[in-house]
Amino acid sequence: MYILYQNAILLQGFIPKKYKVTSTVELCDWWTECKKTIGQKVLNSYDIKLFTGGFQVKKLLKYLKDYKLESVMGPLFKMLEASFELFVPLVMANIIDTGIKNADQPYIWKMCGMLILLAAIGLTCSLTAQYFSAKAAVGFGTALRNDLFRHINSLSYREIDTIGTSTLITRMTSDI
Repeated sequence: MYILYQNAILLQGFIPKKYKVTSTVELCDWWTECKKTIGQKVLNSYDIKLFTGGFQVKKLLKYLKDYKLESVMGPLFKMLEASFELFVPLVMANIIDTGIKNADQPYIWKMCGMLILLAAIGLTCSLTAQYFSAKAAVGFGTALRNDLFRHINSLSYREIDTIGTSTLITRMTSDI
């Protein structure tokens, strides 16, 4: 129950406002309501982070508002990379069915050039996707970490002592 309380204090912004979680009893009331909502009989303390995070995705999307372009371009270029990789078996099938079957050496070399071109375009799309994804992820993490730092600074000394310095450091560094 202690771990649940620690997570509830850190995640107060994600728990719906009608539940004021300031004590273990109130946390249990909120958690009972969550279990009814998702229909699970047993939830462990780690699920609180997963459930509240998935339940309030809109609250997390605000951290991506400055990275709309990157959030769209990253998956778009990843999809393009996958598309170019899906053409490789088709080109290989043409090499076998047409080039090798008819012993057409120039056609085989032309299709090998096409394979190299597909690989180069796929690599370019992959690198571009990684660039945009990394830029959006770093920006998202920075904004989230800043808000978490602001929230931790607003905690009372009693809450900070309850949670513990090591837990707060872990939340700020490893968890985000």
